[in-house]
Amino acid sequence: MKKLLILFTLAALLFALIGCTAGPALQNNDASLQPDAKVSSSADVLPADEKDAAVPKANSAEGKKTTPPQKEDLISKSSAKAIALDKAGVNEAQIRDYDIELEYRKSTDAWEYEIDFEVGTMEYEVDIDAKTGKVLRYHTKRD
Repeated sequence: MKKLLILFTLAALLFALIGCTAGPALQNNDASLQPDAKVSSSADVLPADEKDAAVPKANSAEGKKTTPPQKEDLISKSSAKAIALDKAGVNEAQIRDYDIELEYRKSTDAWEYEIDFEVGTMEYEVDIDAKTGKVLRYHTKRD
């Protein structure tokens, strides 16, 4: 008898969970749930001169960041190279297979220099904030 009661309780619980997750979406005929329905926003009903004010601007606190910041006041490639070599404790005459790239990193919303080079059997990877010159990442590994 206990097994039957437990089985019945589990079945009722299962049907309740299925009903809660699928029921409202299947029964609701609301136009906003239809794939081809046009959903109006506040920008759709504003006069043309007020529409721009309602749309969040790029790089603002309200909107998502859509464009990288300007490349103004960045340190030079040669300065970034000098910082990387200083961090590694080597000089320019010792390095080979040198590569430097300026890239925008979305996660930090900043421009960074990514510098790779080799000295002897060691490979170096140094990422430097292109605005401040701060070493953000420093990684070495044996070749």
